[in-house]
Amino acid sequence: MKEYNKLSAGLLVLLVGFSAFCFYDNAKSNRGMEIYDTSALSRKQKESFKDAIRTGDAYVYYGDPQKAVEEFKKAELVNPEDKQTLYRLASSQHNAKQYEEAEKTLAKLENLEMNSSGYWSFRAQNLSKIPTSLDNMKRAATYYEKATQIYISEESYMTYELKANIYFNLYKYYRGKRSDVEPATQDEAYASKKFFEALADLKRIANVRKICHDETESFKGAHCHKYYDDIKALHDKLYAKYKAFPNGTYVEHPVIELQPIEYTQKDIDNFKKNRPQNNYPRKK
Repeated sequence: MKEYNKLSAGLLVLLVGFSAFCFYDNAKSNRGMEIYDTSALSRKQKESFKDAIRTGDAYVYYGDPQKAVEEFKKAELVNPEDKQTLYRLASSQHNAKQYEEAEKTLAKLENLEMNSSGYWSFRAQNLSKIPTSLDNMKRAATYYEKATQIYISEESYMTYELKANIYFNLYKYYRGKRSDVEPATQDEAYASKKFFEALADLKRIANVRKICHDETESFKGAHCHKYYDDIKALHDKLYAKYKAFPNGTYVEHPVIELQPIEYTQKDIDNFKKNRPQNNYPRKK
């Protein structure tokens, strides 16, 4: 009887241990997926969705936004109402220079994110990349204004850089439609005004960075001064663009593109297996 009890106890411990392992292994495999709403998906759909998301994340990590778009589209097909999936897809479309497609994806989020400053900023930033029509430029300005009505960080230079670029594109459009002898239209004057408002804010932030130097905190002082130099250079670059157009030598210089990092299918598989993010494989 004692042997039977020992055997029963041993089997119980083994069963509990195995159950705990299965629970841990399943929890581990689902880490990082908590931000997605998969409550309406079947078990098979959840697995398909999870694989597409993690493969897409792997392509993002290795600098291949086009491949990431393909994977996030698969995830969207399985789970079309999920907010995080749509953001993942829109971000990858933006990074793959599919700006019109990113705008269509972001439009699907409008009812959910109506009161999100970050959402409207993203849409403004995305459309500012395709100033090929007056409609795009006007919508970019509208989105920017929506974002700042909800929230604006007074110390974020990126906010004012975006504003300057949006209104510079509008200014270029209106200024290019008139001759030098004609007076500026109200639209042109307004775009120019908003552009210079952005420059004034950039100069203000640069000066704040400069005077925040504290002799007792040398690291903080160096950090502040570095930002002063960077923001001042950005201010000067934007102003130079304005002065050069339309009678100067202004040229829209392309942004230097980072080359994708080399990776193999094994790297992708390891990435998916080794999540969460603090366990990413090394980039080559």
